[in-house]
Amino acid sequence: NAALDAGYVATTAAVEDFLAGKITAVEETAPEAAPVEAPAAAPATDFRAYTETPFSNVRKVIAKAMHASLSEMAQLTLNSSFDATSLLNYRKLLKDKGEAMGLSKVTINDMVLYAVSRVLPNYPEINANVVDNTFRKFAHANIGMAVDTDRGLLVPTLAHAEKLSLNELSAQAKALIGEAQKGTIAPDKLKN
Repeated sequence: NAALDAGYVATTAAVEDFLAGKITAVEETAPEAAPVEAPAAAPATDFRAYTETPFSNVRKVIAKAMHASLSEMAQLTLNSSFDATSLLNYRKLLKDKGEAMGLSKVTINDMVLYAVSRVLPNYPEINANVVDNTFRKFAHANIGMAVDTDRGLLVPTLAHAEKLSLNELSAQAKALIGEAQKGTIAPDKLKN
């Protein structure tokens, strides 16, 4: 906060490095205006790129048992919590001084989507679908967001979320939510 009060600003890249743990302290540099980034359109060519890995025999047995469990047994929901103090403090900082940092109107939801987009590529088995007896592992973090609309729940997809800055992700998420709520969203944006 002292750096911001002194007129120093952070670029989007610097904030992302801080959130990723690449930097832990504010470096003293001359104040500069942070550029406002326009949301970048993700390339559509490999939106659904994936590789398929056949199940091993053990995985086939596990999948069969899991499917039987899902259809034959009562389901359990696990709720968990974590200390979000740092996240809430960062959100407060963005509300107070986000414009000066080039990060205006970033929500907690945007920050959670951003974190998921950075972690998901590290876990290919989670960033996957099961199709028949194969894992369909996706090359990109295409993240679905649940949006409540007058017509019911829609799930638009943030394509290539792992490549978006926090600002870009925030802008694209808001655009998708707006399109879904207005009923103007293209069907391709509702596919995973």
